[in-house]
Amino acid sequence: MKFKKMKLLIAVMLVASSIMLTGCDTSTSGGGSEAGSTQTTEELTEVESDKEINAAGIQGFDYSFILEGKKYTLPFDYAVLEKDGWEPLDDSEDPNDKIDGMKDELFSMKKVGKERKNGEMLTVWVFNGSGNKRKIKDCKIGGIVVAEKDLGYFSFELSNGLKPGDEQETVRGIMGEPDEFGDWDSFYKDEYGEKKETGLITFEWKKDEIKDKGEDYIRIFFCPPENTESSDEVPEYLSGYQKPDSMGNDFDSATFTLDQAIYKLPCPVSEFVKNGWIPTKTEDVPSGGDKFCDLKKDGSEIKCMVENFADYQTYSNNCAVTRVYMDYTSAGKTIPDILLPKNVKQNMSLEELEAALEGSAVNFEKKEHESFNYIDFSYSDDKLGTSAKIEFDTKKEKIRKIEIHNEIWPGLE
Repeated sequence: MKFKKMKLLIAVMLVASSIMLTGCDTSTSGGGSEAGSTQTTEELTEVESDKEINAAGIQGFDYSFILEGKKYTLPFDYAVLEKDGWEPLDDSEDPNDKIDGMKDELFSMKKVGKERKNGEMLTVWVFNGSGNKRKIKDCKIGGIVVAEKDLGYFSFELSNGLKPGDEQETVRGIMGEPDEFGDWDSFYKDEYGEKKETGLITFEWKKDEIKDKGEDYIRIFFCPPENTESSDEVPEYLSGYQKPDSMGNDFDSATFTLDQAIYKLPCPVSEFVKNGWIPTKTEDVPSGGDKFCDLKKDGSEIKCMVENFADYQTYSNNCAVTRVYMDYTSAGKTIPDILLPKNVKQNMSLEELEAALEGSAVNFEKKEHESFNYIDFSYSDDKLGTSAKIEFDTKKEKIRKIEIHNEIWPGLE
């Protein structure tokens, strides 16, 4: 279970008072010293302990750490680690691999010429802060995770001196009270910060019965996004879309009929526009990213998910629709009829729907939600990238929601 805990108001008030009394800069850079401040503990007579000072945020933190004797501050260029003698762990880690826009992924490294006795490694998060796809070697290091057992392979500590395996009391004495903490059956943790984009530090401790595994760890993130201008260029892959002449025979075809037009997902947004469906707004979509998109026509409305399969950031109008939602429970909205394979449509009985799904080659899972008066039927095929979900209202005796999806553009797998 997770809990939230607020900082002590009295500590914050005391800090504010000390600033007004002394006129000193209480900011610090990085570690445990009070750099930039001429105040001493004696001058802060109203503060009872260093713990209260830390909780009030006087010492601060700059998302830095010391690795093998050198200080690094997140984020920094991937190339810096290579220059300092770190290389990919094995052939499965390729610096020439690309990362989608605004994404991060784990990357394992080893020290050149240093023997790994027990499979130790340096684990970092490579972060692409732009909206355009980039090679790993051109990205930044936005995070690092270090377990206590890793300290036998390399030296590591936060810039304030904390190391994996330090007791919770020690951590809180330096970092102050956590923004979030949790206690589970096998471990407990403290978190400082809220998300990767603005900075997040996690301390995790295994419970006593498995303490000897050395799996206490520190994880630190700082992945600030970059400003990326969207390109007006229409991605070339969209021109390869082949408009279907007829509906597919089954749900894995990702085909449907809407307002007498047949579509196959993924489908360019422009295909819907040609048939009179107008996006309600234009969004910036990073490479590999997705956004919700509402389309309207003659008072009717559908909700879609659009995805950018290009290597650069572009606008939602230059993307492909990968998911269509038909929510007939939406109050005050007119949702058009949609026809799926096996002649599945909104105004059909439960018996007709079940017969259609039983005649499908794909396997639908059935779940009954008696307290909410509906049954949902869903299937998903990760290999094909297709899925479908149909909810039937047992009280109104008709379909209440339809969702159809395909996330793979042919030739771009």
